[in-house]
Amino acid sequence: MRDDSARIDHMSGFSNDIDELTKEINENTTEDRRIVRIFDEAMNKFASDRSLDACLDALNASIQMANVRRKLHLSYKHYSELLETEVIRLTGQQRFSRPE
Repeated sequence: MRDDSARIDHMSGFSNDIDELTKEINENTTEDRRIVRIFDEAMNKFASDRSLDACLDALNASIQMANVRRKLHLSYKHYSELLETEVIRLTGQQRFSRPE
């Protein structure tokens, strides 16, 4: 019974981490889409205008896009590490709980 309660506590914590990461990834994905639209508009303006202001607007949008994509990269990396840890944990449990 004690093992079951520890397993439930672990799964609850794992689930909360996954839920938080999913929320963060969704928010950053939405932000990325918004910035891509801004970047596209800025690049179109720069392509036709070729002014310093238009260039700076496009540069600013590209920097914002890079920052959001870095956040997404780190979130996905953390997500994959959590999954890898869980797979290793479950594989280890399965190895020790198999009847011979």
